[in-house]
Amino acid sequence: MLALSYGSKGIMLWTFTSAESGTTEVNCDDHYVYFDAIVKENGDATPLYYYLRDDLAPRLKGIFGNTLDTLTYDRDYLLLRRDVNPDSANTGTTMTKNYLTLSTSQLNPSPSRYNFHAGFLHKETDNYYFLISNLLPDINRTVFMEIEDPVGYF
Repeated sequence: MLALSYGSKGIMLWTFTSAESGTTEVNCDDHYVYFDAIVKENGDATPLYYYLRDDLAPRLKGIFGNTLDTLTYDRDYLLLRRDVNPDSANTGTTMTKNYLTLSTSQLNPSPSRYNFHAGFLHKETDNYYFLISNLLPDINRTVFMEIEDPVGYF
């Protein structure tokens, strides 16, 4: 979804297998990176495969995909991020850009980790859109959104 929030018009998939056997998939800056894939080494489909087939692909073929196809990425985005690593590029608990405010400040207790990304898109002159992605989908996360009228009327 992050790629779509940056204005991608689609996603290409390969039957790339994951490294269950411990073999290296990618050597990236001398760090071995293993990926969850859509197919296991034995050829069985993973839950990711079924999500892509049964949920995301139909959406991209339907109204959602048709709408994305007509939008232009504004080359602008909003991050709301907090990580347990103090060296990370964390933001505040409330961030605003353009007409969108994202916040976790109302949550009690405050979550220890979150990473939301909202990409801004538009269609013609007065049609504004954003696509938000939760970049830490290991558990459910909550974010509050406030949308201001970007052009003087809704």
